[in-house]
Amino acid sequence: MVIETERSLAMRCPACGKLNHQVFSLFELSGSRTLKVHCNCGFTLLVIGTRDHKKYTLQTFCVVCEMTHITICSAKELWCQDQTELFCPDTGVELGLIGNRAIVREAIRKEQTPLQVLLQSSEYNEFFENGEVMTAVLHSLQDLADQGRLYCQCGNANIDIDIYPERVELHCPECDGSLTVYGRTLEDAHLFNSISQIELMKDSLPGADGGKFKKRNS
Repeated sequence: MVIETERSLAMRCPACGKLNHQVFSLFELSGSRTLKVHCNCGFTLLVIGTRDHKKYTLQTFCVVCEMTHITICSAKELWCQDQTELFCPDTGVELGLIGNRAIVREAIRKEQTPLQVLLQSSEYNEFFENGEVMTAVLHSLQDLADQGRLYCQCGNANIDIDIYPERVELHCPECDGSLTVYGRTLEDAHLFNSISQIELMKDSLPGADGGKFKKRNS
């Protein structure tokens, strides 16, 4: 039996709505025997408690019924199984997934909506502050991603994209590099028409404009 000292959590935050990929360690439970896993917005996604490191109590807030659910699992289930699902016992809705990094990353990749699908749906235009400009910005981002020209300074090219009515937040799940770009005005659209690649800066603060653009050659 192989015991891993790190686990990954995939869970959509009930407070801010972002899909989280957080990593926690067995050693973080050695002192207080209680571990809280937080979203970047500060909301507590998961509380893990144990008395003897044989059984663990997992507390999650359910966005469906707005209650805290408790899951009891063994050390083998938490640290040795490929994955452990957290779900609402009343509705059966999956709330999160705990497992090794590879499985959790794949689950996140499948759960996220591809930009191509988003751009083909006209109903999203009403969501944006300026639908025409934001659609142009998203098309440009998709083109850069398809060409391998959207990446982080740490070397990761699997960039998370959170879309808001007036802006897009790019986030590197590997090092927390981030960059905020806007899609409100024609100047924003023209800027993206001139960009040949986007590089997020490693370890930049969440929400900060920590990135750089490379302009196309004239």
